[in-house]
Amino acid sequence: MTGTTHNKNFCPAPWVSLYIEPTGQVENCCVSKNLLGNINHTDNIKEIIFSPANKTVQKSILKGRYPLGCSWCNNKHHTLQKRMLDIFPEINNELYQEGNFELKYLDARWSNTCNLACVYCAPALSSTWASELGTVHRFDRSTKHNMLEYVLDNVHTLKEVYMAGGEPLLMKENELLIAAIKQKNPNCHVLVNTNLTQVKNSPIFQDLLTLKNCSWLVSVDDTEERYEYIRYPGKWSEFKDNFELLKSQVNPNAIALNMVFTSLNALTYWDTIDYMLSLGAPSRGISLALYNNGTRSGPWDPRHMPVEFQERVLEKMDQPRFNSIIGWQNIKNYLLPKIHNPDQQPWLELSKLDQRRGLDSSKVFPEIYKYKDVSPKSLP
Repeated sequence: MTGTTHNKNFCPAPWVSLYIEPTGQVENCCVSKNLLGNINHTDNIKEIIFSPANKTVQKSILKGRYPLGCSWCNNKHHTLQKRMLDIFPEINNELYQEGNFELKYLDARWSNTCNLACVYCAPALSSTWASELGTVHRFDRSTKHNMLEYVLDNVHTLKEVYMAGGEPLLMKENELLIAAIKQKNPNCHVLVNTNLTQVKNSPIFQDLLTLKNCSWLVSVDDTEERYEYIRYPGKWSEFKDNFELLKSQVNPNAIALNMVFTSLNALTYWDTIDYMLSLGAPSRGISLALYNNGTRSGPWDPRHMPVEFQERVLEKMDQPRFNSIIGWQNIKNYLLPKIHNPDQQPWLELSKLDQRRGLDSSKVFPEIYKYKDVSPKSLP
């Protein structure tokens, strides 16, 4: 059989993609939960790539079934599976057989190095968070070096690299990867997911600007003092300056926005979209993401706010200029049941953050504090 597959559940990721977390955990992609292995437990990444675990995933997909760890794509309106098929539309059956692999897509998050401690993040993904909480996250340098060697040896087969973190503009491994791409695979597309705080005087930023095929995914969730609270200790004025600098250096159509939707910005999120559009962000490049991808709860889950709050959000987001944005339907589907689960409302977590960081969240988020200690029935 040749050509493209008609298996609607097919995804090329287990044959072409590697996702490496800062902890060393290896998956097929960033939303997979198939638990392939950990680079800290082996000095040879091929033991994970060609492991029984990955072969089981491949076998399931070839039979037209979603593996259990791929449930995120199975249940979502917009999926990483669709993006994978957009990147790799031709199904070469010589490759897509059980036990085969060729590195074509890389999402390597080399460490948790990051200068921000966003409220919805964690020490495993942010060294600033780890420092604030006094936790230690050690990474095995030798196994990470072995992983980097494997990537550099196979850089010529790559079609797409996704740089995230942590903060990718702070990771030395990315300098080596960019240099290898320029030399051996200049047509490879590089997508950089950055908080855009490490732009000025950054050698990695300057190297990325020299790539033939580079796109930028800029993380921003709100504006002004709400930005500074959510993306602590970022400064809004610096973000705006850096956004203007990026626009002056690259084609604006190569810039997209990555926006995380939480209870803290659920009402102001839509104003932020309008504001970023006014700054020149292309509307087709905006991607809306649910807190925790909507897969697990936590203090910033909008459904921990009263139903009246959720109804206000639904009313605000239900505008024609928003409903074509990637991720809008996922957010609407998440809120439409109007489930109120008050067990993890944000107040306790906000109190902890205020105390540790010397902040006053009640002044920053008055639009949500009106719901504190108020029962749903007593709201106007």
